[in-house]
Amino acid sequence: MQKEEGITMEEQKKQQLEALELGSEYIAKLIPAMKEIIPELRGAEMPDTEDYLNQQLDGLNYVIDIINITIPFLNEKEEVLNKDAMEEKIQNLNRALGNNSHAMIADAFEADILPMIDIYRQIALVVLEQNKEEKK
Repeated sequence: MQKEEGITMEEQKKQQLEALELGSEYIAKLIPAMKEIIPELRGAEMPDTEDYLNQQLDGLNYVIDIINITIPFLNEKEEVLNKDAMEEKIQNLNRALGNNSHAMIADAFEADILPMIDIYRQIALVVLEQNKEEKK
């Protein structure tokens, strides 16, 4: 882990752990919301589907920011998350958004994004648990 200017290694690790905790808590709320919108995107549209989709995308952007911040920390000892594979999944969603196809967006959520953020959350929770045990 590289030392940032003026921040000790211990402070940087604490910040990374806080980001992991925030990310995992947020993902726990985002996953059910994304699952809820998939049927709407596949044809059962509601009057607020577009607004709800935009909220999901805003939430996903927040999660992606946290992933980008924490992935070097998570992969410090060994690669547990493949950044290239994650970027490919995000590009699949971007293509669907570019086509403005709700069905393709639903497919990308289901096949790419939901599994990706769920795996990230599981890894984050393991790392958080390991660091709790180290403090004991």
